Amino acid sequence: MPLEVPDQDKPFGRQVELLWSALPEPIDLELNLDDGVIYWKDRGAPPRGNSFNRADIPPPGQVGGEITVLADGFREAIGLAVDTDAGVAYVGDMAGDIRAVQLDGSGDRLFATVGGNLTGIVGVDPN
Repeated sequence: MPLEVPDQDKPFGRQVELLWSALPEPIDLELNLDDGVIYWKDRGAPPRGNSFNRADIPPPGQVGGEITVLADGFREAIGLAVDTDAGVAYVGDMAGDIRAVQLDGSGDRLFATVGGNLTGIVGVDPN
């Protein structure tokens, strides 16, 4: 999104706060407001890109702090479904792989390989 607020939006009180800068190519944001955490994938070039990341959401008016890379080595990471109850995120990539990544940073594993490119995934509660 643009960092500058268009003049027509200023009367409505729209504001932009820059939390992190110089990220390679962030995509697919997931907010866990209960725990104050933001998750995202980055499709940019390594070493910081093609990764799944986590950071604490900063208080209003403050910049974002340390970023934790939970997994990397994706082949054009795209598609994200976070299951905070199970403590796992499912991350897809353009190679057709879906990896299950532990939200505590303890590791990841190949969950599935599908034919073709993935451009998005969603988690569905079976109950």
